[in-house]
Amino acid sequence: MTLKKYFKKFAALGLAVSMLASVTACSGNSDKTTPEVELEEDVNVNLWYSDDRYTGYFEECARRYHESNAHVTVMLNLVEDENYLDDVYNSCIKSDDGADIFMMSSDDVQKAYLMGLMSANTLYPETFNEDVYGRAAIAASTYSGRLLGYPLTFETSVMVYNKKFATPFKTFEEITGFSDNFQHTDENESVTQIIGWDVSDVSLNYAFLGEYMNVGGDNADDATKTYLQDDNIKAAAQAYLQFKDSYGIVRDNPKYSDYIRKFTEGSLLYTIVNTSDLSSIAASGIDYGIMQIPDYNSTLKTRAMSKTYMLAVTPYASNSRIAASVARMFTYDYADELISLSSMPAARGDIPDHPEQYNALHSVYAGTALKARYMEAGDYYLKLEIMLHQIWDKTASVDDAYIQFKDYVTTTMNLTNKTQTAK
Repeated sequence: MTLKKYFKKFAALGLAVSMLASVTACSGNSDKTTPEVELEEDVNVNLWYSDDRYTGYFEECARRYHESNAHVTVMLNLVEDENYLDDVYNSCIKSDDGADIFMMSSDDVQKAYLMGLMSANTLYPETFNEDVYGRAAIAASTYSGRLLGYPLTFETSVMVYNKKFATPFKTFEEITGFSDNFQHTDENESVTQIIGWDVSDVSLNYAFLGEYMNVGGDNADDATKTYLQDDNIKAAAQAYLQFKDSYGIVRDNPKYSDYIRKFTEGSLLYTIVNTSDLSSIAASGIDYGIMQIPDYNSTLKTRAMSKTYMLAVTPYASNSRIAASVARMFTYDYADELISLSSMPAARGDIPDHPEQYNALHSVYAGTALKARYMEAGDYYLKLEIMLHQIWDKTASVDDAYIQFKDYVTTTMNLTNKTQTAK
């Protein structure tokens, strides 16, 4: 395939510089520092990525980095998503200016690692740890017991609520009680629906069974470990089906975008959204809050799923220490500006002076289940979505739909222990 890519080079500022430079602070802010690395010549660092949403952020960070480190020029390469990892690999082995750093999803960690594309992230243990990024980000960036990635951003599902007329609840049982007792007044006359969400999308609805299934073990990277808690999954599925009547939700009508619109207009009080849409909700001006998708009740739990997007330094980098410094700069030093320049939340969890919603979002993200990160997971999530649709549409009973799903898992994956507690 012919790559359609462009290069954005950040030229020197025309200032006289010595032949010996050091990689130091990205700005005057003491929170934005990197360890010193001596340089005797100019270095280009090639960053490959496939999502144009991040271009503005990468451009701004690269410009600032070059201002502080005139011997380092970051080259941005936006490439097609199709055959992305193969193209990164070919650039490394066939070109002198191939990828030094590339952006990737946690879905592809195993593949990238086995292709020999990921160097270990070892230079900054004081930065890349669970205290700074949370459990989910670090686990998603780790493979075979080694931290490899530099967590940049993430996607998960959360519940949002209208802070003017609603409050956060820990269980759907409480939300149902609130809905049953909601009184319409002149002040809240715009409210036409208490709660609703798109029940078609498995990423939004994984949480309703997620506490009781585990694909790949604690770090979602072990193909020998698949756990399903039969009784709890079926009990959760029965409770999930009750939402259809309790809340009057019809699959595919309205659409996900309709729920977002209704929420931002103030006619819907609670809905479930992807984190990628939080910026548009904030831009609408509605006073909203973020909370974990509630548990069913005090005994039946929920757990959302997350995917982490990270940077990785390749073993082919022309200067691995500089590449690691640049990766740190993008994922830590300027992480507080990621959401304003890309509309995506930063994976870094200790950013000071962030709004209340940011802290709530990170609390949810840190406790999510990781989406499986190995190739043998196959069509697991597609089969799970089909099961949820069968249950919701009542085209199969909960027992029959689950039997079909479990048969797939049993015959195509390593079903380790159906009674073991999912983590």
